[in-house]
Amino acid sequence: MMIHGTDELRVCQNRLSELEARAEQIVTHPQKSRRVKEMEMAGVRGMIAQLQQELQAYELAQIQHSIHTLRDELQGIEIAKLPFAIQKTLDVLEEVTHVLQPAVSL
Repeated sequence: MMIHGTDELRVCQNRLSELEARAEQIVTHPQKSRRVKEMEMAGVRGMIAQLQQELQAYELAQIQHSIHTLRDELQGIEIAKLPFAIQKTLDVLEEVTHVLQPAVSL
């Protein structure tokens, strides 16, 4: 599934939060055996990984769009507007580093 738009983004983020909470419940459940916990966690981890990949793909697509917009804005830019363009470029680079950080695994 590919995320299209902010509504689907929110649904995906909410589902990810739910799965992370579910993983915590599995790990802390006092009456489940280790084997049962491992089996349940395998499925939850797989779903979490899928959602994280989808979120990253969406965020990278948004960054790519920002880069294209910046490139277009830089065509024939006035010198007085360069500091603003540089700041926008740095903001995009910061977002890239955020998105490309490895996700914290459970």
